[in-house]
Amino acid sequence: MSTLTQTTNYIYSKKLSDLSKIHSPEINLVILPIEDSEEILEYLDFIEEQDSFSFRSNSKELLDNLSKLPIVSTNANNVFSQKIIEISNLYYELTKTENFFVQVDLVTKITCPKFHVDFTSIRLLYNLRGKCTEFVTNDSPYTLPFSEDQLDSSRIFLPTGSNLCLLKGESYPKNRGKAIIHKSPSLDAFEKRILLRIDTINIL
Repeated sequence: MSTLTQTTNYIYSKKLSDLSKIHSPEINLVILPIEDSEEILEYLDFIEEQDSFSFRSNSKELLDNLSKLPIVSTNANNVFSQKIIEISNLYYELTKTENFFVQVDLVTKITCPKFHVDFTSIRLLYNLRGKCTEFVTNDSPYTLPFSEDQLDSSRIFLPTGSNLCLLKGESYPKNRGKAIIHKSPSLDAFEKRILLRIDTINIL
């Protein structure tokens, strides 16, 4: 059985520049609240009305694949696509990783119901609509595999609203045993989330 130590330190900030603090040794989570434009909300309304929606692209084909998104309106498509490009460029600037994978999903069921850590370097989650990912902010050691009865519920942190999260994983240099613990939120019947995720190709 291995032991994982979860740091207490995370940053919740409205300053875009604070995202770079994910590289600080003591920081494993950075959360940036985002106020979406009317055009973004228009496109999200369209996605939420669908029975299913899934967009997938590697970084090298992103522009071409964004041009193939379903048309809602010229403005909505342009602004939504530009937002994905901006977030992707931000991920590149933060990680200097040229080869990454972008996905946008309409989530209708829990994908990761148990608290866990990711064996990745830095993952980006942009919660566009619905409940956010749940995080544990705790400096006590935990034994793998996790069980929820090990966790202090007072240390479970659930951001609200639209936000961008940077998660530091096990594969980040010198971060072994300190990855952020997290899980998908529970969803009621007919409840939906819209989530953008960016990961490096080599962990998929």
